[in-house]
Amino acid sequence: LLLPSGCIPVDVYNFSLHVCHGALHGWVKQHSPCCAAASTAGAWNIVTGRKRSAEDAQNQDTVLTVMRALLRDKMDDRKAKAERLYLEGPLDPLETAVRRHLETQGLTLGGESKTVKGATKKQIWAAIQAVCHAQESPDSGIYVHQDPCCASL
Repeated sequence: LLLPSGCIPVDVYNFSLHVCHGALHGWVKQHSPCCAAASTAGAWNIVTGRKRSAEDAQNQDTVLTVMRALLRDKMDDRKAKAERLYLEGPLDPLETAVRRHLETQGLTLGGESKTVKGATKKQIWAAIQAVCHAQESPDSGIYVHQDPCCASL
């Protein structure tokens, strides 16, 4: 069954097979490419003795929600640190302008799905430079090069 030949070996003196039903019952089905979330949920279920069918069992989506919140917090902390240490103002206007610039090229800042992928680092950097060196007026909605965020570039 689990052996390569499909049968119990006859040429050995001792043979044993161990099955951990707790682990088998705690695993979580992965319905999208989120290995980390599914394996974390399964591990949590196993160590807490929950079957995946239990009402309070973890699943891929519950862990993914926590992972997204942790990532969002990390991004917010880094953004605040950059604003505080390196820039004279908030990054929000620059981010908005870069998003608009990328949209004109049919790109997004961060992928939306497997089919709609985000811009590459090279494309994002080019968009930041283009936005910061734009000679448009403030009324156009384009980030102007005189902004403090662009001064450090």
